[in-house]
Amino acid sequence: MFTPTRPNGYLLADTNSLVYAYGAGGTRQLETYFRFAKEQGREFAITSTVAKEIKDGPLRQELGRYIADKGIKVLPTPKLERQLETGQVSSKNAGEASMLEVAAEEHAKGRSTRIWSEDKFFENPQQMRGAQGVEPVKTSQLLDQMREGQFISDAEYRRARASYQQTSPVFQPGSASHSPRLATFDGPAPRVLDHLGAADARIAAKPGFQTFTKVGGAASVGLLGYDFVTTASQYNALTG
Repeated sequence: MFTPTRPNGYLLADTNSLVYAYGAGGTRQLETYFRFAKEQGREFAITSTVAKEIKDGPLRQELGRYIADKGIKVLPTPKLERQLETGQVSSKNAGEASMLEVAAEEHAKGRSTRIWSEDKFFENPQQMRGAQGVEPVKTSQLLDQMREGQFISDAEYRRARASYQQTSPVFQPGSASHSPRLATFDGPAPRVLDHLGAADARIAAKPGFQTFTKVGGAASVGLLGYDFVTTASQYNALTG
C-alpha cells in the first residue's frame, strides 16, 4: 500500500533556525529535527527563497552540503519570486512570505504546515491575517515537544539547551542579545517520583514499575495507573 511522504504536511525551516541549530550541534542537531518531522508524518523542507538566503549566508557550504546529502526538498515559490522581481514585495520578509505561500498551497490540499522559525513575523496578527493551515513553532518549543513526547531523553534535552545557550547569544541568559521570547525552554520534565506520594513512591521503586508505566505513559502514573497490573500476584510483587 502506498504511504504518502507527508500525510501531515511539511515542516518548513527558516534560515536563522537552521543556523542556530547547526551552531548548537552541527549536522547531528539538524538530524534530530529531520527525524522528528518524519516521526510526525511530515516532510522536512525549505523554500527556494530560504535556499537563496542560505547560499548568501556564512554557513552556505555546511548547510548546503547537509541539504544535498539528505535530499531535502527545495520548494519553489513562483508567486513570491514574481512579486520580488516587480518590487511588489520587499525582500525583508521574503523567507517568511515564501513559507506562507507553500502553506497556502498545502492548505488547499487539506494539509497543515509547521513553520520552524524564530521570527516575530509569525507572532504578528496583522501579518498572519488570512494565513491558513500555518502552525508556527520556535526552536525552544520544538525541543520541549520532543522531550515531552519522549522523542529525546531529558539528558539529550539538557545538552541541546546548553549548546544553544553557549553558541547563540539570543538564547543565553545575561547576554546583551538575549531574547526571552525565544529562550522559552521549560527545562526537563519533572521526574515520575515528584508526582507520587510516599506509598506510591515505594511501588515505583519496585522492579517492574517501569514496564507498566511505559505502557500507560507518565500521565497514568499513580494508583489509577495500576490498572495495567493484570493479576493479584503481579500487584503483590510490586506492593509487598
